Amino acid sequence: MVISMNKEFLLNLYKACEMGSTSIKDVIGIISNKENKITKNLIDYENQYIVLKDRVEHILKENNITYGGGSLMAKAGSFMGVHMELMRDNSDAKIADMLIQGFTMGVLEVTRELKKNKERITKEEKAIAEDLISFQNKAIKEMKHFL
Repeated sequence: MVISMNKEFLLNLYKACEMGSTSIKDVIGIISNKENKITKNLIDYENQYIVLKDRVEHILKENNITYGGGSLMAKAGSFMGVHMELMRDNSDAKIADMLIQGFTMGVLEVTRELKKNKERITKEEKAIAEDLISFQNKAIKEMKHFL
């Protein structure tokens, strides 16, 4: 077991994965009775976020770091924002646009965290962050097909 030197980095990585999976799950729920072509992609993305979150969770548990979900207010705010946007327009293009914005913010935040903490994180933590960035960049490219 490698002891993490950066609790904050791990918690931020966990929150990024959790927020991604929760937001996408919300979108799936909102469009569940619609016939959007983007739904398969959404399910895949939610699953990828969950796998990454589980990897971070494993490290948190190994290091006895207490973690919890994001704040209830942040989740509620995110859900309401997504819900309001999709009530006006639930087209694949609109969903893709929203996801591209979210994935782009995620890439920027995780990249910033990686650079800030590169001396204090383990190879495994760096690999998870890089996998998250890679996944989000790939998803951005895929979502452009729906615009």
